Amino acid sequence: MEKASALSPRQREIMELAAQGLTDKEIALRTGLSVGTLRSHWDRMRARLGASSRGEVIARVAEDVRHSLTKELDLLHQFLNERRTFVWTATAEGVVDYVNDYFSRFSGLPREAIVGQGCNLLMPSEEVEVGRRRWREAQRRGHGYRASVSFRSADGSLIPHEIEVRPLEVVDGKVARWIGTASEAIEPFGL
Repeated sequence: MEKASALSPRQREIMELAAQGLTDKEIALRTGLSVGTLRSHWDRMRARLGASSRGEVIARVAEDVRHSLTKELDLLHQFLNERRTFVWTATAEGVVDYVNDYFSRFSGLPREAIVGQGCNLLMPSEEVEVGRRRWREAQRRGHGYRASVSFRSADGSLIPHEIEVRPLEVVDGKVARWIGTASEAIEPFGL
């Protein structure tokens, strides 16, 4: 039995249309195939995947896609957690719901203390209100922003950072999720 990724592009197109609930006749019209040729494709897909029905073909392809996406997501999380850059996501209201491991390594705080609080927890008190104003303006306009801020490290040092916040997901013209990054500010060469 082969993986669903071994299907031809035409077979994947057929499978995707079937997963949308289209009939053989509708799939044939969309793909330009005859119904007989379409059924031959289904027979080859069932044989290739060791499936007994069209539904099983779709289920196996869906499982293969889920496994592939999970693997890619795991690699992305590994990459984000190894960076010396803060990465976070927030809801439309600004509630931080994800932070990468660097937040904890830098601040000495557990992730649980940072989720829900975000960067304000690491900023000196005199910068917090400025940060909140920037955030409210970004929410109001639906646009991201860049800024220079200082974050307090685990040893108490204030380290300048360049932050960038931008919309991650927009639904019906409104920002539904945000993503932010912050990296240590680097002085230009030659100064």
